[in-house]
Amino acid sequence: MTTKDYLRSVRRYDKMIDIRVEEIERLTTMATNISPKYTEDKVQTSFNNDKIGLLVAEIEDKRQELKGLVRQKGRIVAQIEGMEDYLEYVVLADRYIKGMQFKAIAGDIDRCERYTMQIHDKAIANFGRKYADSIK
Repeated sequence: MTTKDYLRSVRRYDKMIDIRVEEIERLTTMATNISPKYTEDKVQTSFNNDKIGLLVAEIEDKRQELKGLVRQKGRIVAQIEGMEDYLEYVVLADRYIKGMQFKAIAGDIDRCERYTMQIHDKAIANFGRKYADSIK
């Protein structure tokens, strides 16, 4: 994996997090809309038909997945924030956390687009050296 691919994974984690949140909301809605069936003749209950329990377990699984994704994304964001050079930090944050184009980043740091791309290239090289163990 290249340094750029590693940094791009922040946006992928964003999408994966959004999907898990939507799944949790959908499952929660399903769980709150299930009503128990009451019959006069039936005394014994079967745990195999415990729809609410199964949904609650699935919701908990999705929450654990969500925590893991947030943790992984947070690690990369913290690494970007750990960049010592301010302009390199801003360029990497704008590009990989915010998803901005170079033209907009150039306006953000009050530099021309070409120079912004040079800063980006230098930042990628420095990030790759600093966090080589994380990038695999």
